[in-house]
Amino acid sequence: MAWATPPAVEAVDATGAGDAFVAAIVVALLEGMDPAEALRFACAAGAVAATRPGAQPSAPERHEVEALLTG
Repeated sequence: MAWATPPAVEAVDATGAGDAFVAAIVVALLEGMDPAEALRFACAAGAVAATRPGAQPSAPERHEVEALLTG
């Protein structure tokens, strides 16, 4: 079991945040991240997506997710 708290961001639109989360957790697990790390990565991807309006335009790039995780 894994627990994670999403990073604090200024949310603009939640459209696409769930899709970004699911895509990111699948990628992370396929890359071999442990469940806790994969969940943290996915939460960050969803958080980045929530900072922009729309679905497809809000999809984060990996470097954006990693930047949010590293501060």
